[in-house]
Amino acid sequence: MCEPCTELDARLEAVAKVPGCSRAAVHAHHIIPRSQGGTDDPENLVSLCAAHHLHGIHGGRMRVTGTAPDKLVWEFGLRRSYVAAGARNLDIDASGTSL
Repeated sequence: MCEPCTELDARLEAVAKVPGCSRAAVHAHHIIPRSQGGTDDPENLVSLCAAHHLHGIHGGRMRVTGTAPDKLVWEFGLRRSYVAAGARNLDIDASGTSL
């Protein structure tokens, strides 16, 4: 785990930041991924429960943008499917049709 993530871990709130979620916030998520130039600054890190982080964010069902902690924008109900790095990104709409 990166050093700033460890620091975030120390200041995680009792519950996750996802609106309506009451689960424990046990994962730190980079709003802009480090692989895409994102930093480890606290403004780029948000605390999430494991389910929302793994199945929501990384499962392509939801997205968070903005700046932590109080300028976050949440998008829900997304249906994106990702393929291996280097291959093209496939976007699929709610009916399952490739865009």
